[in-house]
Amino acid sequence: MDDHCCNRGEIHQIRATVGTTTLQADASNPDSAQHMASIFLIGPMGAGKTTVGRQLARRLNQPFYDSDREIESSCGVDIPTIFDFEGESGFRCREERMIDYLTSKENIVLGTGGGAVLREANREKLRSRGIVVFLDVDIDVQVERTSRNTSRPLLQHGDPRATLLEISSKRGPIYRELAHVRISTSNQRHQKVVDKICRELDKRNIKPVSTTAMDNTCKEPLRESPPDGALPIAGSNIDRDNEK
Repeated sequence: MDDHCCNRGEIHQIRATVGTTTLQADASNPDSAQHMASIFLIGPMGAGKTTVGRQLARRLNQPFYDSDREIESSCGVDIPTIFDFEGESGFRCREERMIDYLTSKENIVLGTGGGAVLREANREKLRSRGIVVFLDVDIDVQVERTSRNTSRPLLQHGDPRATLLEISSKRGPIYRELAHVRISTSNQRHQKVVDKICRELDKRNIKPVSTTAMDNTCKEPLRESPPDGALPIAGSNIDRDNEK
């Protein structure tokens, strides 16, 4: 079962509040954030991680990756299908491998899935390999945004609002614990959110420099070697040993 809280004994954190933005850093290396170039976006579904991430990547002239889309590309099927075949635990195993793979890249902007923070291995990779930006969103805005998308497996049954509130109660503390920067996307244009992120980066002298020539379309470069293979087709045996 996935973890639902951070191991507070592993990392001591320094917190400073600037307006509504909270900063956190590893106490063993308070200046570490200033030397990291990759930007990792975390937050609940409907927070705008993909849209904001693409615009932020264009602003920084860096490649953008969406971990969910990368998993789908690697498997050859969409996420609901992965859930159908392997359940959430199987998907989380694939997600963990993809997070490890993507966070090892330099100077990127990465949009993660809402549940990517559930596993300690993912949290460790995110907080040690880049700047973690928590995109927060009010529940009413979240409900409205997620209602436009019918491909979210966790919202296919029951009352979506109740489900989102339950998920938030488990994941919210993890997002806050993990983030270097926290910014609300509620009732704000995505461009304004990007402006706020860039200001926070500038305050901390974080000036990412792309090592890949990118144009303004910010197309994702091809991966060298994807961590997953195609998902078995319906009716075939799933190799669950690979998911342990």
